[in-house]
Parts: sequence; structure tokens; C-alpha cells
Amino acid sequence: MHHEFYHLAKKLIEHHTEHQFALATVFQVQGSAYRREGTRMVINKNGDWFGNISGGCLEGNILQKAKKVIENDESMLITYDTRESKNKEIRVALGCNGIIDILIEPVNRTVLNFTKSVIDIFEREKTAYLSTEIQLIKDKVDVTRELDTSRPADFTAFDFENENFCHVEKSEFKITLNEYIGLQRKIVIWGSGPDVVPVATFAKQLGWKTIVASDCGLENLNTRLSDIEIIQCNFDDFEEKTSLHENTAVLLVSHDFHKDYFILERIINKPVKYIGIMGPKRRGDRMTQEFNKRKPEVSFNKKKLHYPVGLDIGSDNPTEIALSIVAEIQSKFSNKNAAPLTEKPTRIHENNSDNTLEEFNPNDNICTINYFQ
Repeated sequence: MHHEFYHLAKKLIEHHTEHQFALATVFQVQGSAYRREGTRMVINKNGDWFGNISGGCLEGNILQKAKKVIENDESMLITYDTRESKNKEIRVALGCNGIIDILIEPVNRTVLNFTKSVIDIFEREKTAYLSTEIQLIKDKVDVTRELDTSRPADFTAFDFENENFCHVEKSEFKITLNEYIGLQRKIVIWGSGPDVVPVATFAKQLGWKTIVASDCGLENLNTRLSDIEIIQCNFDDFEEKTSLHENTAVLLVSHDFHKDYFILERIINKPVKYIGIMGPKRRGDRMTQEFNKRKPEVSFNKKKLHYPVGLDIGSDNPTEIALSIVAEIQSKFSNKNAAPLTEKPTRIHENNSDNTLEEFNPNDNICTINYFQ
């Protein structure tokens, strides 16, 4: 979600001088919803938008509310009740079954400065802690933010599974959304063969920072991957030029055993999230055996290595194989086991709020201004 906001923030900075904008943020979810806390979208006064905060059910109404926010230059907190009983009352069959609080605020100088700070954090590959507080002051919604690059005391009790951590705290007249903004997801693909293109394309579509690196053959990729960073490097400067960090996946797909091995030898103990070795299992086994022979004094985390790469979804051609690889990397970024959701015994998402659905007392309509009832 936060890497999505990075791309939204860049769009906003690019266009904010042309149109007036509003920023919508999913602030709290109780029960089921298509998107979770921290999801954002940007809307201009003409009704155009970037991003989404639902599967299409709520966007139309959000656009109407956003126009009022822009016109009045005042923030608004909206509650959408999509539970089945409410759907029947309004004769609309919405796909979710929960209650969603969405903050809509005009994009003023303060929001623009915050947006620029978020862009800077991502591009400098730093982490940050964001607290957004909403208070009801004289029947108006007041929004304040604190963005820290060092861990504040309010976050000490939280463990972050991934960069999309959110936690909601609610009192009578105040709601706080605490978010951890982790490092942007990055994939570095070592190789230049034809199977690089679908992997890089999928990764780019997911919003990951995507780098293709090789010591040869990059001319063929420049035209096919015109919007993806392509780096000429070798074994010695691979790590320096790709800036590996703990939210990076590295895919070794040069199809040259020795080239892949020497990259593996240099990164096997680096703090990356995932290392995938293209080819059959015996090829990966041979590489790890070679490493143990050459570096017997060095231990490494075998759970980080993946070979054969990808999930078993019956892939056969390069695009299907790329889909299985990117799906596996996505599961590692999110710390999930990639099992079918139909086999999951609990809810899809953990509850990010201290409040339960049963404790909430919604209004009768699907859409109401939420005055912290």
C-alpha cells in the first residue's frame, strides 16, 4: 500500500499546479473490505483520480465528496457501512461486509510538503513512521501528522511484519492511524534473456522498483523495457550499482552457471528478502555445494534461497513462469505462505484496529459523516 502511495505522491506533485486536488485515505476498517488501512487515492476537482480505495463500489461517492472538500477547503471523515443488512436496506449489493472510515482532505501546502517528504524517504531508501491524527474541533475535522525517520515511543510496542504495517487507535474525539513506511519493494534481475521481460513487466506493474542488471546483451532489452532501469555491471560492482537492501528480491536468470554463481557468492549473506535461482533443483544444489566448498567457514540462511523459483501453478511458457515467480516473491515480501485463501481458517486480514465490529454503532445510511459516534 505504501509503495502505491509513493507513485500517487509523484503524480500529485507532477499535476498539483494544474488542478485542485483532494487526498482520500482508508483510515479504519472493521470487518471485511476490499482495501485496508493506509490505502490512498488522489482526486482532482474535475473528477479524475489516481489509485483506488475499493473495488469500484465506493469511488463514485468518494468523487462527489472530494469535490465538496475541494470547494469548501475542509476535511471530511466518511463512514461507509457495507454490511449485508445495510445493503438490503438500500437495495445495493456491495461486495464487502464491513465498515470503512475514509478521510478526505484538501491538498494544501501542508499536504504537499508531507507528500514531498514521503517521496524523498522512498527515493533515499529510508524508513519512516507516520502518525495521522483526526480530531473533531467545533464540528470540523482537524488533521495533523507526524513523520519521523527514527522510531517514536508510540511505535515501540509494534512488530512490523512488512512495510504495510498500520494500527488504528480510537477514542471519543480522536482517531490516530499509525503507519510504518518501510523500504520500497525492489527486484533486481540478473540476466538479459527473453524470460527477463515478463518478470520485469509484472514487477513494474506491481509498483516494485525494478532493475535489470547484466554484463552483456542489454541492447535487446533497452527497447522492450524502455521504462525500467537497466544497468551494465559485472560481479564486482553488482551490489554497489543495485543498492541491495532488506526489502529486495534478487533473481539470478542469466542461464550461465558461473555468472549466476559468482553473483550468488557475493550476495548470499546480504540482508535481502529473497534470492531465486532459475533452473532445476540440481542446479541450485550444485551452487550451494560449490559455495560450501569454496567458503567452508561461511554459513548462510538457506530459507532465503529459492530454487526452482516460483509457485507450482502449472506454468509452461515464459509469461506463465514469470507469473509464478512474481507471485512467490510477493508472498515473501508480505510474509505469507502462498496457500489458497479457501484453505485459510481465519480472516484474510488481521484486525488493525482496537475496536471490534460488534462494538460499532453505525448510522442507518450507507454513507454518513462520521463525527466520532
